[in-house]
Amino acid sequence: MRSVAAAFITTPVRPAAGGGGGFAAHALVAFLLLSRIALAIAAGPTITPIPFQKHGPRTPVEDRPRPAKRVDNTYALEYRTVALDDIELGDGRRLESRDDDDDDLPDDIVHQLLENKGILYLANVTVGTPPQSMQLQIDTASSDIWVLSDSLAACHGPADYDLWNTDCSFGSFDRDASSTFKLLGKDRFGILYADGTGAEGDYAEDTFSVGGATVEGMQIGVATSANLSYGILGVGFEADQASNSPGGMGIYPSLLGEMVTQGLIKSKAFSLWLDDFASDTGSILFGGIDSERFTGELTSIPIEVAPGQEQPLAFAVPLTSVAFSNGKSHVNYTSRYLPATVILDSGSSLTFLPHPLAWSIANQTGAKLSHQLNLYIIDCNFPTDSVFVEYSFSYTLTIRVPMTELILPLTQYSGGSARNPDGSDICALGIASSPKETVCLFGDTFLRSAYVVYDLDNSRVAMAQTNFDPVGQNIIEIGTGKDSVPSVGTWAMTIMASSTIDITYGKQTGTSSSAIASVLPPGIWKYMGFLVTTLLLLG
Repeated sequence: MRSVAAAFITTPVRPAAGGGGGFAAHALVAFLLLSRIALAIAAGPTITPIPFQKHGPRTPVEDRPRPAKRVDNTYALEYRTVALDDIELGDGRRLESRDDDDDDLPDDIVHQLLENKGILYLANVTVGTPPQSMQLQIDTASSDIWVLSDSLAACHGPADYDLWNTDCSFGSFDRDASSTFKLLGKDRFGILYADGTGAEGDYAEDTFSVGGATVEGMQIGVATSANLSYGILGVGFEADQASNSPGGMGIYPSLLGEMVTQGLIKSKAFSLWLDDFASDTGSILFGGIDSERFTGELTSIPIEVAPGQEQPLAFAVPLTSVAFSNGKSHVNYTSRYLPATVILDSGSSLTFLPHPLAWSIANQTGAKLSHQLNLYIIDCNFPTDSVFVEYSFSYTLTIRVPMTELILPLTQYSGGSARNPDGSDICALGIASSPKETVCLFGDTFLRSAYVVYDLDNSRVAMAQTNFDPVGQNIIEIGTGKDSVPSVGTWAMTIMASSTIDITYGKQTGTSSSAIASVLPPGIWKYMGFLVTTLLLLG
């Protein structure tokens, strides 16, 4: 989604100032992704390497305890309501494309496994003829597919911003090696994200495969300059494509649109199941749902459309209540920020709430705000039994996020767990304060607990509580028409949030970054910078 990023980009991306004395031997890096909110640009600004990137190595699964199985709450809860407005606040390996049982899939469904890297999810794809393999991040808050060109310097040696030192090991694309490559627009592709990462290069079309299904003539960006070490698989609305801006090449058929046109799926809809934090994989089903991976029935919620827009730009839904329960008490929060519009964003690692809500939840857990990280630091051994955060949407659906999904270990630059001087591990709360109260992103720390069906044709999302422990699978096709999504038990009405994000407030109006008005104070994106930040441990 380009609007939020627009406010932040007033100059080209540049390297951070060389580390002063504080960035000495005790510096650790916390790799936590903010978001992948995109700014559409017709002619991209210069992307220069920066000495950090959004993502870093996760704590290996074998080194992390698997969350305990969910148990019924047997405590007698004391229910109470807290009015927040009256409170004075304080300060990789490759994956197989399909499951073993996928031979039984209906013809009009495409199933792709996702590799959980802890702070992002990667899908195996191929591009070109013969096919060239690579991994792309799945992103519901942007709408372009782009890949790294093998001409990138980072593909031939370490780059300053490539903290994984991957040398493009997630895959790059050699256009000269593909017989089906077609250049559509040289130097016409450019995209920037809210954290200052981005890419620029060419628009092209080529054969694209995901989940064992092949799309002919898919339009993609081929990044000849970037400060990320992998590409992006954007599955958002076509109206939010990078090319849909003044001076751009205009809207083009998205991956979902091409899948429908070429008979691979019946409608522009997909479902996302990320499983729990400790799991190696999640999955995405294009054109289908798996009823074994959620409990009960789905609730269908209308997607909010920004004022003045005819169609959605993001998967934005109304959040109507927030609660915290610790097994002994259940606190319902009231706030002038509720109802609020939230954006479902698989490209974000965290859940971003208005500061009063985030601070109050952190306070319940004893988490303390790190002003250096802009993260709430929590005791890694915080008791998690019967502790959860509860979110309600459109007054009809409640999703419960267990505390086991909200304690995230931080990692060192060199790998391994980050530790305090006393040797104890350092963990972050999976909820953070949004730097702009009306910009609420619900990333992976929420989405792991929700099974979400993204129905672009009908501008709705359908959600249910996820099932972390499914037995087998029951994959059902998404059809066509208003009732295309199966297993929907409740249809929510449109709710006008009292705190609604203006999705278009920073829309690009020119072909260079200088054309963007600075809606937010310069440098405010740094307050969103827990993507890759530095934690100083003074020994």
